[in-house]
Amino acid sequence: MSLKKLFYCLVTGIIILFSANLFAEVKIGVFDLQKVMIKSQAGQDIKKLLEQKRDFYSKEIKKREQQLKQMRQDLEKKAMMMSEEAKQEKEKEYQKKLRDLKLYASDSENELKNIYKEKTQKLIHDILKIANDYGKKHNFTFIIEKQEGGIVYVSKSSDITDKILEEFNKSYKKKK
Repeated sequence: MSLKKLFYCLVTGIIILFSANLFAEVKIGVFDLQKVMIKSQAGQDIKKLLEQKRDFYSKEIKKREQQLKQMRQDLEKKAMMMSEEAKQEKEKEYQKKLRDLKLYASDSENELKNIYKEKTQKLIHDILKIANDYGKKHNFTFIIEKQEGGIVYVSKSSDITDKILEEFNKSYKKKK
C-alpha cells in the first residue's frame, strides 16, 4: 500500500470516529459562581459573620482610641505639675498603648481576611461539588463557570445558575 493510500485511510478512519461523536447529544451548561456565592444562604451567612466580626473589632478600636485620646488630654493637662521623670513614664505608657492599638487593628484585619479566605474557599469547593453532581445527574457533557470561562453570551436555556443555587441551598440546609 502506498504512503498516499495509507494517509487517506487513516484520515478517513479518524473522520468516521469523530463523526460518530458529532452526532451524539452535546449538553452544555453555564453557571455564575459569583452569583451563587452571593445569593446562597451560605454566602449570606458568611457575609453576616464577617459584618458581626467587623462591627465588634470596630467598636473595640473606637473604645481604645477614645481611651488614648483621654490619656493624651490628661497628660497634657497635668504635664506642668509632673516631674520630668513622671512625664516620660506617662509618655512611654501612652506610646505602648498606641502600639498595642495599632497591633490590635492589624491583627483584627488579618483575622477578618483569614476568615473570609477560609470560608469562601470552602464555599467555592462545596458549590463546585454541587455543580459537578448536578452535571452528572442531568447528563451534561460539560458545565462552564461563566466568569472564568470568558463567556460573552449565554442563552437563558444554557444558564443553570439558578438551578445550581437551588441545589446548593438544599444541600446547605441539610448540613445546617
